[in-house]
Amino acid sequence: MSKKPAIPINPTLPKVSIEVNGATYYLAFDFNALCVAEEATGQNLLQRVFDLRDMPSRTFRAIFYAALLKVQPEMTVEQAGALITPGNFDTIYPKLVEAWLESVPKQDDKSPDPNGETPEAK
Repeated sequence: MSKKPAIPINPTLPKVSIEVNGATYYLAFDFNALCVAEEATGQNLLQRVFDLRDMPSRTFRAIFYAALLKVQPEMTVEQAGALITPGNFDTIYPKLVEAWLESVPKQDDKSPDPNGETPEAK
């Protein structure tokens, strides 16, 4: 049985660095990362905003794991979970949000808004 070829990393994909236990990791969201997290949590992440107040630990770990996979494809969910501690939880969370925001397309000033108005017409 042959090993599946690795999917090449898109060099234009925004990634956010985070240091955990003296090692640097990179977080990035693409559609595959969303699918991995959704499969692990049963939640549609396109409809859910990251909110720590009601996020179960399993969901947080799944999102962190999914964000790590694009650049660290050898990472396991257990390894990702082992990187999370009560002491660095508050450091990881804003980096996940930053990686998520970096993955969302930006509207330039010339793009029409959803109501069809151009910036000049406002």
